[in-house]
Amino acid sequence: MRLLIWPLILSILLIVGFAEVAAPIVRRHNYAQYTLPVHKTLYLQRDMYDDQLFAVLEAAMEWYDVTDGQVVFDIRILPQRNIDPREAIIVMSVTPDFPEILITDSGNHSTTLGLYTTNNWIPAIEFVDERIVGISYSAVAMHEMGHALGLEHPDDEDHPLYGAGSLMFSSILLGSDHITSLDLKRFCYLYHCDWRKFHGVPEVQ
Repeated sequence: MRLLIWPLILSILLIVGFAEVAAPIVRRHNYAQYTLPVHKTLYLQRDMYDDQLFAVLEAAMEWYDVTDGQVVFDIRILPQRNIDPREAIIVMSVTPDFPEILITDSGNHSTTLGLYTTNNWIPAIEFVDERIVGISYSAVAMHEMGHALGLEHPDDEDHPLYGAGSLMFSSILLGSDHITSLDLKRFCYLYHCDWRKFHGVPEVQ
């Protein structure tokens, strides 16, 4: 017993010491993650249709416009060399039986139109194209770009209708197909900016 207690105490002291040193670094990293301006590059798979490409471009332009150029999404077609994983997002079309879509469907008990995932080495936006028929593709793209910027759904199990009418609301049927004042307020909470300085954004009804 005596032999075990000193290594245990030493381990605890080392962990506490590491936490004291690492915590400011982690805090500094998280703060740096949410600073303006934001620049990300969307790498689209080569076989995306022209209307899908146009929708992604339209979504990227709206984020640029409503933030007065503070958010920039560059668009490139794969393959590309020298991809920087810190700023890159892969954009791809998937089917409903894609593993991550199946998991999301079952977890949310809903039908997933798009998904932003960080499970891979490079984050990805996955569109379930066959489910977006008749729905604004650019709105789905804009919503997933919002997730890539750090925004979450405003609604949850305790407040299922909070944020209805906003872009980041979990259901597109009750959400907006454009960035709203609520989306910008939540964006500016993360990025330490004044949402009222941005223009042309509709209020949530």
